[in-house]
Amino acid sequence: MNLEKVFETPNNENHFFGYYDVPQLCSENLNLISVKVENIYEIPSAKNEYEIFYTNIKTGEKKLIGKTKTLNFQQGCRAQWLGPKHDTEIIYNDYDNGSYVSKIYDIKKNKVRTIPVPIYSVSKDGKYIITPSFERLFWCRRGYSYDAIKDPLKNMQLVLDESIKLYEIQSKKEEKILNIKDVIAIENNSNMNGATHYIEHLMFSPCSKKFIFLHRYKIKDGGIFSRLFLYDIENKNLKLILNSGRISHFNFINENLLIFYGSIGSLVTNFRKYKYFQKIFKSLLKIYKLFIKDNSLLAKKITKDGYYYYNFLNSKFTKVHNNKLNSEDGHPTCNYKLNDDFITDNYSDIDNNHKPSLHWYSKQENNTKEIYKFDSIAELDNSPLRADLHPRISYDGNYISVDTFKNGFRKSICFKINY
Repeated sequence: MNLEKVFETPNNENHFFGYYDVPQLCSENLNLISVKVENIYEIPSAKNEYEIFYTNIKTGEKKLIGKTKTLNFQQGCRAQWLGPKHDTEIIYNDYDNGSYVSKIYDIKKNKVRTIPVPIYSVSKDGKYIITPSFERLFWCRRGYSYDAIKDPLKNMQLVLDESIKLYEIQSKKEEKILNIKDVIAIENNSNMNGATHYIEHLMFSPCSKKFIFLHRYKIKDGGIFSRLFLYDIENKNLKLILNSGRISHFNFINENLLIFYGSIGSLVTNFRKYKYFQKIFKSLLKIYKLFIKDNSLLAKKITKDGYYYYNFLNSKFTKVHNNKLNSEDGHPTCNYKLNDDFITDNYSDIDNNHKPSLHWYSKQENNTKEIYKFDSIAELDNSPLRADLHPRISYDGNYISVDTFKNGFRKSICFKINY
């Protein structure tokens, strides 16, 4: 596998897209979404409006579709192609009349309609929206939220009305389907008491009838404990998949298979579930960091961090036994054309000489190959202003796009994949 560059955003402008969970390119592999920012050295804020474009990657013709006050460098404004066609409508978040909303732009009719809820994930068939409380995320996860609403009532350890909403686009039906209390009640760990709880990273399954999400809470050792859940919309069934405390990024290989980076549990991570262990763990953590480097092989053996497959049919976890791949967290992107393989990235930091790269993992060969290396701005690495690559494979698996820095500008770059 190798990559052939076919398009990049203009040299004298700052453009980016956002997260790795949805394609940037439409299903016809013709138009690419991006958001323009003027200042890459400040956190996006609702005091500004940011222009959203789609650009023809063959002609370079750029079309402004709207502006947004809801933006962050990790996930953009969640702009994406709306299903089921994924080529004529773009949905994105905005702030309007005191509320977070989403807007749908029709590129053929040149018209916009407003949806009364913001999006986090949209079903592949284009029927449903799921969204957490962005007002809550402002206080818990600033880098993945917006600052148009700063509600002090959402700034506490447990917000009792925090819920996941389901919105049906055609019928305009809005429903609160899960409350934070429902989530906490399942296998309640003793370290949950007195912790700050929130919900994030929602993702629809390929069948559009289920979704996964993270229940996260900040505990007294200074860390974050993460639990992965699956919710079945039709059966209204909530299932805890992973309670190890360690999971970061994930994606669906297909309807029955998930890939994620984290740990299914170790002696150390299992002890973190217990409240009485927190003070001891916090003291031990200081000593641990003096002698053990975060991404070292020894560190991964202690935590058992790495990439894992999870099979929804038999609830079985299978670890990827590749030390090179498992040495660092990344953002896996998947497509049916890759079968059970995936493409992931690493971070731009001093360990990688400030040059992030893309890697293809072959499950059959249990081999990882670096397929492209990028530049960065070293002073922005390891900061909220960094540019994670967030690789996004196209709907047909023939193209991939990333966000990066080049010649001092933020850029989106699109490649053709040569298999």
